[in-house]
Amino acid sequence: MTTFDWSRFLVIADDLLTEGQPRLREAASRSAVSRAYYAAFHGARLRLEAEGKTFPTNGTAHGLVIRGFFEGDAARKRIGKLLSQLITDRHEADYSADASVDASARESVEQARLILKLLHELPPVPAP
Repeated sequence: MTTFDWSRFLVIADDLLTEGQPRLREAASRSAVSRAYYAAFHGARLRLEAEGKTFPTNGTAHGLVIRGFFEGDAARKRIGKLLSQLITDRHEADYSADASVDASARESVEQARLILKLLHELPPVPAP
């Protein structure tokens, strides 16, 4: 069985912003924010799982992963803060019909890219 590479959601987010049809721009922007969040969320979740933490397979995992990064040094807290902002952006994109996310979608995608970069720069997880 092949393990899915969650960071590929970031490629989809980029594609939605650069190749979307003008008549679907708002929908593409909303979808890009959501895909970017999930790329970052799953990267963060996998890091914490590699450190020995476990998470439920329901919606509570999101808050638990974010809180997991507020424990630790400044680099980890930065990841937690960025992820916290990104989930707020995703909620707005997914649930707020009155919000216009077109202007901020690129920023959300770049924020997800930064989170993945920061995760990669964390010290390696010690072998068990």
